[in-house]
Parts: sequence; C-alpha cells; structure tokens
Amino acid sequence: MKLRTKSALLLLAIVVVLGAVNVGALLFYQNQLVQQERANVEGAAGDAAGSIDEQIESRKDEVQLFAAKHPNPARLNESDAFLERTFDTSRFWAAHVVDADGTVVSVFGPYTEENRSALLGSNVSDERYIRIAQRTGAPAASQPESVPTRNAPSISFAAPVRNDEMEIVGVVVARLVVNDRTLFGMLPALQNQGQQAVEVSDGEGHTLVSPLYEFDRTVGASATVEDLGWTVTVTRNQGPLNRTLRELALIQGLGLLVIVGSVVGFGAWQYRANLRQTERLLDGFDRIRDGEYSYRLDMASAEEWEQISDGFNHLARGLAAREAELREREQRLGVLNRVLRHNLRNEMTVILNYAELLRETADDGRTEQAAATIVETGRDLTDLSEKARQIEEALDDEALGLEDQEVVGIVEGIVADLREEYPDAEINLSAPETQQVAAVESLWIAVRNVCENALEHTDADEPRVDVTVETEERDGETRVRVTVADNGPGIPDQEKNVLVEGEETSLQHGSGLGLWLVYWVVDKSRGTLVFDENDPRGSVVTLDLPASKPDDYSPSAPTVTADDGATVVGDD
Repeated sequence: MKLRTKSALLLLAIVVVLGAVNVGALLFYQNQLVQQERANVEGAAGDAAGSIDEQIESRKDEVQLFAAKHPNPARLNESDAFLERTFDTSRFWAAHVVDADGTVVSVFGPYTEENRSALLGSNVSDERYIRIAQRTGAPAASQPESVPTRNAPSISFAAPVRNDEMEIVGVVVARLVVNDRTLFGMLPALQNQGQQAVEVSDGEGHTLVSPLYEFDRTVGASATVEDLGWTVTVTRNQGPLNRTLRELALIQGLGLLVIVGSVVGFGAWQYRANLRQTERLLDGFDRIRDGEYSYRLDMASAEEWEQISDGFNHLARGLAAREAELREREQRLGVLNRVLRHNLRNEMTVILNYAELLRETADDGRTEQAAATIVETGRDLTDLSEKARQIEEALDDEALGLEDQEVVGIVEGIVADLREEYPDAEINLSAPETQQVAAVESLWIAVRNVCENALEHTDADEPRVDVTVETEERDGETRVRVTVADNGPGIPDQEKNVLVEGEETSLQHGSGLGLWLVYWVVDKSRGTLVFDENDPRGSVVTLDLPASKPDDYSPSAPTVTADDGATVVGDD
C-alpha cells in the first residue's frame, strides 16, 4: 500500500474517530441533561407529595389537639358550644361529634337546616377514617368528597375523644376544604408558566388539582402521598431543554467541522511537504532503474529534503559514471573476447594441423611425443574457446528469463547423445515420465556440462554415471532435483573452492569454465547447486531447481553447497 493511501486512510480514521468521539460526547451529555432533568422533576414531585403529607399530618395533629380539649367527654351530645368555640375561627369550615356507637350527636358549620337535620343522628360508623380513630386512637383522614356548598372538594379529619380513664368515648370530626391554603400550599410555586405543571389525583382517579399548562414535549415524574395514596404528577416542559441540546449539537458540529478542516488542512500540508516529495523521490528511483541517470531532483521544501535530493543527485551522477565505465569495460571485453576466441580458434587450427603433420612424419619417438602433446594441449584450448562461446550464448540477456521446460526430455536427449560419444561408459537414467521445471533456456548446457565433466575426467576402469530426476516438497514449494553421480576421482577441492569464494585469484583458480557455466545457469534459474562425495568414490552434483516460475520472480543468486557444508551465494 502506498504511503499516500496509508496517509489518506489515517486521516479518514482520525476524522471518523473524532466524529465518533464528538457524537458520543454529545449523546452522553444529552443523556446526562435528560437524566438530570428527570431527577429534578422526580425531586419536585417527591417534595410536593411530602409537603401534602406534612400538611395532612399537621391537620391531624390540630384536630387531635381540639379533641383533647373537649370539656365534657361524658356528655358528647352537648358539644355544640364546644364545636362553635373551637372551630369558628379555625381553618376548618365544619365539624361534628360522633359518639361511641358511631352516631352523630352534635353538628357545627354552615349547613342548611335540612342538611343539619339529615346529618344529626345519622350513623357514620362504617366510614373508614371513623373506625381508624375509634379503634387505634390515632387521628385519621378521609378521601376527598364533594360538598354542594363548596367550590372545592373537602376531606374530614377524625380524632378520638377520651374520658378521664383514657377510654375512647367518641370522635371529633373536622372538615377541611382542599385548596392551596390548606393542603397544597407549595403547588402554586411548582406551577411555573411555560416551565412546569402539577396534577394531583386521589386514589379513585378523581383530579384534585389540574395542571395549569400543557406542553408538547415533557419530562414527567410521579410521587405518592403516603397517608391517603394520592398521586402527585409533575411535568416539565422539555422545549427549553431541547433548544439547549440543539444549540449544543450545533456548537459541537461547528467544532467538528473546524477539527475536520484542520485535519484536512494538515493532510494537505503533509502531502505537499512530504508525500509529494516522496512520490518525486520514488519517481526518480524509477527513472534511474530505467537507465535515465541524467535525471536530477530539486526538493527544497525543507532542509532534510534538500539533503535527500543532494544525496540522490550525487548517487545518480555516480551511477552514470559507473554505467559509463561498465559500458566501456563491457565493450572492451566484448572486443577482446571476440578477437581472442576468433584468432585463438584460427591460429590453433593451424598449430593442430602442423602438429598432426609433424607427428605423422616424425622419425623418432621423442618428436612424435612432443607433437602429440601439442595436439592434446591445442584441443584443450579449442575446447576452452568453445566453452567461452557457450557461456556467452547461455548468459545472453534475452535468454535469461525463466521458462517452463520439460526437464525429463532434456535429460533423456543428453543421455542418449553421451551414450553414443562414450560407448565404454555405463550411463544410467532414473526419471519419471515427465516433469516440468522453471529454468533459463540454456539449462540443457549446464546438465550436459556436468555429465561430460564426469565422463571426461574419469579414471575408472569401468566408468559409470547415474543421472536422476526427482521432485521434493520443501517449504510449501515443489523443487526438481537433477542429480549426476559418478565413480571417478571426484571434483578437486580447488575447483569447488573457486565457486565458494566466488572469484578466480592468482593463488586459487579452476582448471576450466565448465563449472562456472553450470553455476551461472543455476544462478539465473534461481536454483541451488550442491556438491557431495559419492560412495565409495566419485562425486555427486545436484541441480536443485523450482518446478514452476514464482509469481514474484526476479533474478537472484543461487546457493552453492560444497561437500564440507560451505554455502556460496553467487554475485549478480
């Protein structure tokens, strides 16, 4: 992946993360605000219900105090004066006394004569709050009831009347109009215009206090008045909260745009300052790779880039000089190679002809032996010239690409030719019917040279060469091994060490070009060349090659392993 793509993906990831964090923070804060609003509403509802509970308990205590002041508990039916004196100036609008049997024996309040007559003498023992006061001795309150003469519901408070022996002999009942002055004193403060509304309903679903305002979107909570089971519901207008949240979202959105703009701006600057320079540098390397050594870079955006461009230009000038030097050397070598091989072959032909003539006409053994030596040495030099020609053809640039070849057919043809050339030698072949191998076009030259080397330098009375083609799975790759084993004297250490060292020296050099030719062919075929000792004598040479061309193929040096385990990497 290119650096530009990685940088773009990194910037995109930063924007996504920042956006996610921003949105997450906004949602979290919104949730916190809503939760806080809901907690405030729940608190307001709880406070309102608690206040109503306190007012009810206060009225109970007040009636209890009045009942304790009854002057004549033994004569409850004579309580009119007591009721009038006690409740005339209180906040209770009416009162009556109930005896132990539950009969109303005394009445006070603005009743009509008809209502007074109906109430006086009636039995109210089945009223729950009366029974509680009589049985438990604790004050109790009733549920709201409507009164025709009042514009609001009324509730009754009952408190027991005790005699001197602390026995409950009756109940004092006081009636209270339910309004803001009696029980709902804090509700007006909660009924804020445009902000909050309160509703109170009794246990039977009757509305005692209606909300003064209605809102489109609200946050609501309810609480219960413990004594009477009333429900207090507080609803708060969510419009202001929503406006606040929208404004917050807008602010955060603008902030995110600023952040994104900053990130994009930084990315653009980074591209101009670094990525574009990197692309120019890579383009410069591509041009040098293609041989355009005159290309120059001028990257002056920063001191570091100036140093890089200066180093690149210095490298390009050095490569240009090196290329010119190599081209000149290659030209000289090419001329010398062609002239030397041509003249050597022509002049050696003359020498060989005269040497043959001298040997045929010699009249003594010494002269004949000298002529035979000249012929043998001349033929060696001619073969050396031929090897040089083969190397030149085998390592031609146009022939160095890997090709899929049928190696078994190649080896069979070589073995057949050598059997005709060396009829006294035993040449065996062990191979499958067919096997593909990826190698350079001149693979056959390398295989033939290994086989010829085994036959030409043998000292065995019965020369034998075994050629084997087999496959091996190694590291998930199929390798083809072409092995040539002989019973000759073995390859001298000097010959192998030259390959191990990778160069000829004045103190250590091989006797010919055959092994170098094999090495270079294996090198360009991305293979491994292995030397080993044969048992009981002789040498084993293995060409380890890939069965197929790798997808990422590029010419690389092979590994050459000698019998002592030394590893050689060829020099491209």
